Amino acid sequence: MIDAHPRRGLLWMWLVWLGLFYGAWMLLMLDPGYAADAWEHRPIALTMLFGSYVAGSTPVGGNPWLSPFLSWLTDSQPHSAASIVTVAGVGIDMLIYASLVLAFRVDPKVAIPTSVLAMAFNSVLGLAIQQGTTGIEAGVWGNWLAAAPVVVLGASLGLVGMAGACVAVLLCVYALDRLQAWGETRAAA
Repeated sequence: MIDAHPRRGLLWMWLVWLGLFYGAWMLLMLDPGYAADAWEHRPIALTMLFGSYVAGSTPVGGNPWLSPFLSWLTDSQPHSAASIVTVAGVGIDMLIYASLVLAFRVDPKVAIPTSVLAMAFNSVLGLAIQQGTTGIEAGVWGNWLAAAPVVVLGASLGLVGMAGACVAVLLCVYALDRLQAWGETRAAA
C-alpha cells in the first residue's frame, strides 16, 4: 500500500534527530560552566524565537537581518554578532539553494529545507573549524548554547510555514528599519 502522505513516514527521522540533538545539548548543560554561559546569553534565545522561524522559511536564513538586532539587544560589538553569520554559513547555503533551483531545477519547496539542513550542519562544522584554527571568539559559544535549542524548533516550524516567508521577511525588515530609526533618535537625544 502506498502512503498518501509520504512526509509522515519521515517524521520518525526528524524526531530521532531531535532527540539526539537535545540529548547532546543536555549533556553539555550538565557542565556548570556551559550552563552558566548559556544562561548569560539567554537574550539571543529570545531573539531567535522569531529569527529561527524566518531562517527556516527562507534559503537566506535569519542571520543577515538579525545581526544588527543582535548587536543592539546583546550590547555586543557588531563583529561579534556577525561572527554568528560566519558560523551559520549563510553564503554556502545560498549557493546550495541557488544551485539546486537554477542548475538542477529542484522545486524550492525541497531546496529550502535542504538549505536549512545545510545551515544546521554548517553551524556545527563552523564552530569546530573555528575552534581548531583561531579559537571561538568570547561569547559566540555561549550564544550558540543559548540559541541552538530554540533554533532547532523554530527553523523546523519555519519549514512548515514557508508559504508566509515573504510576509515574514517584509515584516522583519520593516521592524528592523523602525528599530534602527528609534535607536538613532534615542542616540541623538
